[in-house]
Amino acid sequence: MRFPEFIEEKEWDKKSIDKVLTFTPRQVMKPEKPYTRLGIRSHGKGTFLSFNELPEKNSMEYLYEVKPNDLIVNITFAWEGAIAIASENDRDALVSHRFPTFVFDEKEAIPSFFKYVILDKNFIYKLGVISPGGAGRNRVLSRNDFLNLEVNLPKIAEQQKIASCLSSLDDLITAQTQKLNSLKNHKKGLMQQLFPAEGENVPRLRFKEFKGNGEWVLNVLSKCLLQHPDYGINAPAVPFSEDLPTYLRITDISEDGYFLRNNMASVAKDVSEENYLEKGDIVLARTGASVGKSYKYRVEDGRLVFAGFLIRIKPNEEKLNSEFLLQ
Repeated sequence: MRFPEFIEEKEWDKKSIDKVLTFTPRQVMKPEKPYTRLGIRSHGKGTFLSFNELPEKNSMEYLYEVKPNDLIVNITFAWEGAIAIASENDRDALVSHRFPTFVFDEKEAIPSFFKYVILDKNFIYKLGVISPGGAGRNRVLSRNDFLNLEVNLPKIAEQQKIASCLSSLDDLITAQTQKLNSLKNHKKGLMQQLFPAEGENVPRLRFKEFKGNGEWVLNVLSKCLLQHPDYGINAPAVPFSEDLPTYLRITDISEDGYFLRNNMASVAKDVSEENYLEKGDIVLARTGASVGKSYKYRVEDGRLVFAGFLIRIKPNEEKLNSEFLLQ
């Protein structure tokens, strides 16, 4: 896909990175005041971790100054995508010798476009190819091998158009994420007030029509269920198939209790109607670090068979509202 004004343009140029970037170390012999040291997250996030540090009196390590739009590579974890471009917020930060810095020739490539080049999974794969193996995760990228790596680049005008399009989507995602986080925090605060605190029987906040209803009643869960909680089936997952039942495993449940569709699996074992989740059913993870992770079945998720590491609870809706129990 290409923007209309570039459809008639020629193919993108294949260029080695040394035609686009220049290795530019700015050595700082000894920091004399507190400074910010940058590290790069792995797995292609394209962002930095910041550490506020004090100068070490006897340190033998030389540090290097970072400027906005520098491209910085973590040579130890480049194969995981630990590469990023410095922003205005990173000005005057410092990096160690394991984070070489490069400056763009903006006649060849602009940083706002190149930041999407380095996030592309094919580019990260190439970084892995040129990072020699070692013990465990110890794989070090050679600076010369990095500079010899080839990338495809359009003319500057097309780079600007692509960067503008993608960055506007990034801005929208950031705004929506901030809104979502605000709503989550608001909900968390409400829950702390709408449910009684530990050792209390009345919540701090109550809807006005229930203010005179007295204390909440302490009850045993088993008395509020249609049947005894049951385990899912004990069977391995198989690749997803429309011809087989869809399998719900712990890993198919998001942290906020939704069915994840990005890695769906099926189960080949013969199943009965009892193995399928029904409206109102809640499943809980019973093992590992995810103990307690929960999911309330939604009809729109399609028919699901739940796995053996999950426990199913069937609330009696006359005694216990399933959505209330989920919360």
